[in-house]
Formats: sequence, structure tokens, C-alpha cells
Amino acid sequence: MEIRSFDGTAEELSEFVVSTWKASYTGAVAVPNWTAEYFRWQLQMDSVDNRQHLVAAYDDSKLAGVVLYFPRRFELDGQNIAGAHASWLSVHTDYRRQGIGGLLKSAAMDRSREQELQFHIGYVFHGSKKSIGPRFWLDAKKNVENPRQSLGPNVGFWARALDARTVARWSVDATERLLARIGRPFVPAPTVKLNANVVVRPFREADLAQCVELANDATRHCDLRLLWDSTTLKRHLEGFGKCLVSVQNDSVRGFTAYHSLVFSGQCDERVGVIDLVCVSRMDRFSAAALLDSVLMDLQRIGAIVALKLRCGDYPSFLFRRWGWFPAAAHSRTLFSWTGKRLDHSPIRRSHLLWR
Repeated sequence: MEIRSFDGTAEELSEFVVSTWKASYTGAVAVPNWTAEYFRWQLQMDSVDNRQHLVAAYDDSKLAGVVLYFPRRFELDGQNIAGAHASWLSVHTDYRRQGIGGLLKSAAMDRSREQELQFHIGYVFHGSKKSIGPRFWLDAKKNVENPRQSLGPNVGFWARALDARTVARWSVDATERLLARIGRPFVPAPTVKLNANVVVRPFREADLAQCVELANDATRHCDLRLLWDSTTLKRHLEGFGKCLVSVQNDSVRGFTAYHSLVFSGQCDERVGVIDLVCVSRMDRFSAAALLDSVLMDLQRIGAIVALKLRCGDYPSFLFRRWGWFPAAAHSRTLFSWTGKRLDHSPIRRSHLLWR
């Protein structure tokens, strides 16, 4: 077994990761169909340099497993530090229980130390008995954490049904199916009412400087947050990513970034994922209109539900409105430190991506 950088195409990576996750979770958890275009967007696979972040295990020429990450700057307790969002650990079913996951994790940590990244951050999903994550990332037998790991808060989603009838047919969760059926007559379709001097439109490159300022201002209250600059935000808002901005008096006052993927539940349906809600300089009426504009766009492209990670980086009033539902917090934030753990205050609010 050789551990090296993934050397295939984005299409091959997509097929491997999605098929591996479906083999493990079909019928128990809705699995995102991460497309080749999605991986190019998230992992910058158009750059040879970024192959260092795609760690793979090969049995001769056969791909046996991968773990993927992308470096970013974070702020933790006021300290600007280098880390990475990590996810998509996938080991082919033919190679399970051979220690390959551990080899991949160790290699990713070694590479990250060389790149002077201080931690990886990801999520351990514990919402299903079929979940492999808790058994792998935490030593359940000894009930002792790895000294280079630390747990952050539990996180869940705000969910907004856009087609409740289809959600009731698609969801793998019996409670969600019941709620969708019962609540369907009472969930209104999203509508948008704008003040006369407010325009909501797609992001333009000329908006970038204002959006960077807004993103960092809107998340300043978070104990742990991603930091955005013109390079990282431009890539996030263009291509696979989508963004609507709210403009008042020729000035961008807020924006929302989102994307959509097909999720395989009891059937395949499109789901919207909202990443950033930056409305700290907007009044409540205009902020609600911006978010509802995103819902209408997702509905237009066929999304049956919209999700927003419930981690505290948003104004709570936006999601405590009729139609939004706080889904159970079935994931735990996990730090994997490349060296000594950093001491930090309890994380109550964070600004992270769900990946």
C-alpha cells in the first residue's frame, strides 16, 4: 500500500468518494453527490500545487482510499492561525479494517506540519448507528481522546422545506418525513418584498472588496471563524458557488453565498446549502428579503430543501421565522492538531463551512 497524492481526475475522485459513501450509508443517511465540478471548486484541482492536499492510498494502481483538505486562515480567540477544513475520508469497502484510514490521517497530518498548518477541522457525525466516524476519530473502547484531538460544539442545521411533499418522500429520517407531511399545508412558499431603494442581484466582480469587508465584519463576534480575503472569497462566490447581493444607494449592504448538490436519500433530490449570510449592515426587513431571494432561486433550480449550518454566525431572527426548522445537532466539531493543542476559550459561536 502506497500513500501519495491523488493523481486522477476530478471525475474519478467524485466517483470514488460518492460510491464509497453510498456503500456505507445508503438508506441511513442522505449522501451528497459531490460532483467533479464541486471538487474542482472546493479543492482547486486545477492547480498542480494543491495535489498535496489530496492524500490517497494506492494498492499498486488501484485507489483504496482518500482524505482531502484545503488550507485556510482562521481566527481562534483573536489569534490569526493557519489551519484547514478537512473532510471526505473514504476507504473502499474492499480495504476496510486494514488500517488504511489511519495511514491516510497520519500522512495528512505530516503534510500539514510541513505546510505549517496548525490543525484540521471537521465534523464527526453521530446521528446514525451506521456512522463510522465516531469509531474512527474517537477511541470509543478506551473512551479517551487522542492527545492531538479536541472536540468543539455540536452543530446541526436550520432547514427550510421548499417542496414539503417531496421532502416527505426523500428523507431517510422518519421524524423528518412525518413533520414534512404534517407541516406541508402550513409552510408558505418563499416570497420577496423589497424596499423601493433596495435591489437584490447576482454578485459581480466589482462587488468583491465590499463583500470581503462585509464577510469579516459579519463574523467578528465568532469565537472561531474563517477569515476571508479577496482571493478566497472570489473563488467561493464564483463558478460552482452562487451569491446574491443586496444593494442600496449603489453600495453593497449584504450578501448570501450558497450552492446546491443532489443528495441521495430514499431517492435523489437537489438540496441547497447556504454557506454565508452576511447582513450585519442591513435592517431586518431587507436581510429577510435577501435570504428569501436565495430560497426562491434554489426553488427555481429544483431544490426541495435549504440548509444552513447552525453554528452561530448568523442573525438568529432570520431563521426563527415561520417555515425554518432547527434540525437535530447530529455532528460534533473536531480539531485534529498537527502539534501541541492550542488552549482556547469554549467555542460558542463559529463561522465554518459544512463540508
